[in-house]
Amino acid sequence: MGIKSEEEKKDQLAKGYRYQTNSCDECHTRHSFSKKEAQDPRACQQCHMGYDHPQWEMWSSSKHGTRWFTKEAGRLPEDAAAPTCQTCHLPNGTHENRTAWGFLGVRLPLPEDKQWAADRVTILKALGVLHPETGEPTDRLELITSVDMVRTTQEAWQVERDKMINTCSQCHSKSYATTQLELGDSMLQKADRVMAQAIEIVADLYKDGIIKKPEAYAFAYPDFLYFMQTGGGDMENLSSIDQTLFELYMKHRMRTYQGQFHVNPDYAYWYGWAMMTQGLGKIQAEAKKLRTLHELKKK
Repeated sequence: MGIKSEEEKKDQLAKGYRYQTNSCDECHTRHSFSKKEAQDPRACQQCHMGYDHPQWEMWSSSKHGTRWFTKEAGRLPEDAAAPTCQTCHLPNGTHENRTAWGFLGVRLPLPEDKQWAADRVTILKALGVLHPETGEPTDRLELITSVDMVRTTQEAWQVERDKMINTCSQCHSKSYATTQLELGDSMLQKADRVMAQAIEIVADLYKDGIIKKPEAYAFAYPDFLYFMQTGGGDMENLSSIDQTLFELYMKHRMRTYQGQFHVNPDYAYWYGWAMMTQGLGKIQAEAKKLRTLHELKKK
């Protein structure tokens, strides 16, 4: 985060990357340019809330958030632990805000578990990072690595995981912190299984000519990153089942694993996992209807 030249902003926007173009005065607002203001978790609320990243809602309704509000109201001692967004994501004044799993919830290398590896490959194809037919890397991989959206090595991932464990260990035991973060990994693995099933159903509809490829798509395959780049601006030109799939990835999968990492079970389960399984059911039902109509038209 922070100051970027107009040329740097232009370069990122040209690549279709809408984030990391923020300036210092979005947190340290103008005139006062206050460090205390930027350290208040409410400084994060304007951007980190809503559809695809409700981190404010997750944190503020978690135990961490409720302790902070209780402490601010004077009902807890001044030295009581009450982690803010900045405590965990901007420790010691760093402005990186980098996490092990990143915003997209994907990483390389692939996991040892064969099913999870296959599921992640499917998701990477739907992000346009891997070619849907050959499985080879595309230019998109260079794009998301150039703006640091994913960790592409085990070492890079482990560095960020260790940083977070050290941060958590300020209040918790290291073993407890490790276990909680591993639960987040496990939740992401389960979410990826549902996500991959949904992607494969829609991908087969493209393959069989039942739904047509939008002109902007590079491949006849779901393309999540294209709609992230356009800010969802072309959603009205997308098939209904594709829109359901996009919502499954950008809204419900995000809530599933981000809710778990923010230790907010209500978000992880009811706003995330339960809605993922419901979305998969919708996609299965709509795909069946589309196939039936397709067969009737051929008669």
